[in-house]
Amino acid sequence: MTSVSSSDARVRAEAFRAGFDMASISACDAEIAQFSLPPAAVSAWYLSTMHFKLVDQFLELTDTSAVAIKNVTAAEEYLQDHFPGFPVLPGVFMIEALTQAARAVLEKRGLARMVLGEVKALRYGSFVRPGETLRVEVSLEKMKEDGSFVFKAQGTVQKGLAGVDATVETAVSGRLILRPLRNQAVGATPDQKGASSPMGAEV
Repeated sequence: MTSVSSSDARVRAEAFRAGFDMASISACDAEIAQFSLPPAAVSAWYLSTMHFKLVDQFLELTDTSAVAIKNVTAAEEYLQDHFPGFPVLPGVFMIEALTQAARAVLEKRGLARMVLGEVKALRYGSFVRPGETLRVEVSLEKMKEDGSFVFKAQGTVQKGLAGVDATVETAVSGRLILRPLRNQAVGATPDQKGASSPMGAEV
């Protein structure tokens, strides 16, 4: 099960002061709460919805770690609905940026078709707004016996202009578990190969 920190009271208060209505804040909480789903359900959701490139540039990339950036601009369509009058990078997109960076590390090892299997110790912090940059850092911690890989992951954002007034704040952090894509159930017939469940999960 994924744990989500309740320390976002400060973030919600910031949104409220900016004129963000409480109904929308509750909607944001509901988005975060979906990561209390079991790993299989998170994987199903991930496979059926993630079609965005959330890494603009790699600053560092090896077979054990990566540092990358995602520049958030007002031109990105999803910001119109997330949220009206208070556009911020969705939390699930922050996770996707971390995942794409971790996947690039594994590709350096010759491992392709790796998917997000589970998110642990997930914590959200500061919002990332248009004009700001999410800095993504992932490091490989271990390989598990089942062929999955555990990454320590963090996304930060600089607040304020570069200089003495600038601060770097954590936007998201946690541990990602990436596993090989499994697209065929044991004992599946040729007609069943590659079939998907209603949610888009692997079978």
